[in-house]
Amino acid sequence: MNKLICLFIISCIVQTTSAQEFVIDASKRKDDFAQDLIFILNSAPYKYSFVKGKPINMIDSLHPKAKMFSSKIKLKGAVSGKIETDSSFSFIEFVFPDIKQQDEAEAAYSNLINKVNEALRKKVLFKKNENDTTGFLKQTKIAYASHSGFFNFNINILLNKINKPDRYQLKLHIDGGKPKYFYRIFKNEPIASFILLSAAKQSIIDFENDLVIKNCLGDLPMFECIGKRMKGDTMMISYNKNLWHDLPNAKTEFDATLTNLRGAFSNEYVYSMSQPYGNILKEAIFVKYDDLDKAVHKKVQVDLIQKVNKSYSVEINFVY
Repeated sequence: MNKLICLFIISCIVQTTSAQEFVIDASKRKDDFAQDLIFILNSAPYKYSFVKGKPINMIDSLHPKAKMFSSKIKLKGAVSGKIETDSSFSFIEFVFPDIKQQDEAEAAYSNLINKVNEALRKKVLFKKNENDTTGFLKQTKIAYASHSGFFNFNINILLNKINKPDRYQLKLHIDGGKPKYFYRIFKNEPIASFILLSAAKQSIIDFENDLVIKNCLGDLPMFECIGKRMKGDTMMISYNKNLWHDLPNAKTEFDATLTNLRGAFSNEYVYSMSQPYGNILKEAIFVKYDDLDKAVHKKVQVDLIQKVNKSYSVEINFVY
């Protein structure tokens, strides 16, 4: 598809989308690197179909079932670009020229971070992992910030030492798919019920410190503690509030519960809203910001559930 046509399609999406849609406005960007980077990022939710080039007849040892393609976009400064797709993932990766000296490599690494930051008009969050167990000499993850939150970290800048001999390799890696949007929690969140807010604050403290009394985390006013239960290998403590057969009132009750929980959590937490699935009509998931990279982490899940008899309930799950 012609790049101009793709830009037109994406610009139309920008004008009609909500804050939670991953679309970045590329207008008024004069820098080629910035324009190409944003075009690539806007293609991520579509598995890079707008930038996918010719197939590459190679097998990635880490992803042997993945299909590999060249990139139609030649990102300024990179010597190669490839796209890998599978049923469960996709990513695009650009490799920059090898560098002999470590100080020059680190300067190029910092410069690439700055270029991405400037391309996104400094509306970003950073997470840096240096000299840790990731296997890379340096790694910076970048998230695009929008409105009152941010999209999960899908941009990775990687610096590694390679045996070529003793050279350094710089990569820009962008995960495909739509990154999840997380809302920040602010200090002055609105409050719907001081009683529930106070009780929820204590339950969250007990949850963080693994303090469980008789299979519950204390009392939550107007909620019944169901106690501990297992879902696969995951243990959770559940609270439930049965509601009426009136969906509008049920949604109002869910929103009030969500408001109180936002006020109960510290700003170390963020939360996301899930799309409806099964009998779950609305869902919010709270997690610590520092735990976003962890494969397994604690979370608090709030669900609006439609029951078999067409009644509704709000459920709060403290998931370990």
